[in-house]
Amino acid sequence: MQVNAQQESNSKFKYEKIKKILNNPAVKFSLSSIGVVAGIGTLGLVARLIYDKLNNKNNEIKLDANDKKFIAKNFFLCKWGGGNNLCWNDVFIQFLMCPDIRCGDYKSEKIMKTINWINKILGEKYNGDFLDRKIEVPPDVRPVPDGLESYLTDGLGHDPIKMIWGKYNSRNFEDLKVVNYTYVCHYPIGNELFKDGFITYSNRPCLLNYLGDPNNREKNYIVNIIVKSKKILWNLSECFQLSTRNYYPTYIIVHDDVHYTNPTHVFAYYVIYDENMKIKYFLKVDDLKQNMKIVPKDKVLKDLNIYSVFWFVFSRGDIVKKYYVPR
Repeated sequence: MQVNAQQESNSKFKYEKIKKILNNPAVKFSLSSIGVVAGIGTLGLVARLIYDKLNNKNNEIKLDANDKKFIAKNFFLCKWGGGNNLCWNDVFIQFLMCPDIRCGDYKSEKIMKTINWINKILGEKYNGDFLDRKIEVPPDVRPVPDGLESYLTDGLGHDPIKMIWGKYNSRNFEDLKVVNYTYVCHYPIGNELFKDGFITYSNRPCLLNYLGDPNNREKNYIVNIIVKSKKILWNLSECFQLSTRNYYPTYIIVHDDVHYTNPTHVFAYYVIYDENMKIKYFLKVDDLKQNMKIVPKDKVLKDLNIYSVFWFVFSRGDIVKKYYVPR
């Protein structure tokens, strides 16, 4: 993946360089002038940029002042630093960046060090495009459970959700107030409510009932959704219908074993809502592509269908209204 990442990084660098030229009204848009000014002879890349600009591909959703202020205040991209495969750690840090998680005061010194660093970055003055803020995370700020420090240098992929269930400074990170459940989509494997720790497809309504349990209103939920069968019996859109139980998806980690292998890759989405608690747009963060961008709901639903493993974070309606609605 590192070779692919380097090629992708070089291409991204060229793309962004020419993009600045295209966005400069003083520059006449022609292939020759762009090639000379940028010092790049890749006409195919230039053509792609012009096509993107003409078709407004990077701005499919109109953002108002509240949206821009909201994103600038709450998010930046954990930039992939190269060398080691740290996407799994970056999406965990992006999870700690969730507005409702970031405001917490936790017992773990490791976690608080990361959160304090996030808040420091967000509090610094930034004059660039709010979607272009990309910050490389210092190694001493990256949180990993006690005893797993070698994960940061082994170059391997690791389960980002295991970060939550590890120990930090010899404490379980349980004060985060999250609950983990695995939801397996496949043919029923039995009539039990739980089978080998999984909620089976045949008992899907139990997941909905549990998320609506009034005795657990203090909790957020991380649900590991795994598609086990090519003959899919489950509709991804159901994950966006739990609002009937007053729980809404706020953060989604996607395991990409389609475009990347040995190791695979993970990236994430923040889910942003409007005043009516309807999904307004998604904010995609992908460290390998060094990309933070706005994506429409329909496109996300379409794109997610090619993957097989997701981690959904669900939050209560009052939390969503307070932290995930731009205003």
